[in-house]
Amino acid sequence: MQDRATSSPPTSPPGPAGSDAFAARLAELSPRLSAFLATLQRGGATHGAALEDLLQETLARAWRSRATFDERRGTAEAWTLRIAFAVYLDHRAAPPQVAVGAEPAGLHPGPVERVAAREHLVQLLGRLGERERHLLLRFHRDGRSIAELSAETGQSPGTIKSMLHRARARLWQFERQEEER
Repeated sequence: MQDRATSSPPTSPPGPAGSDAFAARLAELSPRLSAFLATLQRGGATHGAALEDLLQETLARAWRSRATFDERRGTAEAWTLRIAFAVYLDHRAAPPQVAVGAEPAGLHPGPVERVAAREHLVQLLGRLGERERHLLLRFHRDGRSIAELSAETGQSPGTIKSMLHRARARLWQFERQEEER
């Protein structure tokens, strides 16, 4: 069995050689990111953001942040999935796009809208159980990898993934219930 160090290329600092390896790694992860974003889109509206747009924004953010990736803190997949989730949340919180000419192009949520979105998320997270909320926050906010969470909780990586999935599904369910009111 190969160990992790020999099965994937080491992370190189940004530069011509490191950039090529990082670009190849992003290309390998694109189908997984696309599937993850498609699942997120089924759970809630993103104001018409196309799946391809979300994927491209995720890849662009990952590329711009490539110097911050540290393989010792987790896998490239976990790192890019966290970026994809942040992109999804940003698009979800953004106001719907308006027709060209109706409003200035490049409309971004202002501080009031961002605070309202954050407060809404805090309210939804408050409806989760302590264990689910803690796990989601440790993964998405704190950047903990599945392996780190597994070690902290004593649960298998598969169990951690299932627990994260169920917690996200409950958040989407809470959101749908509020939209139906």
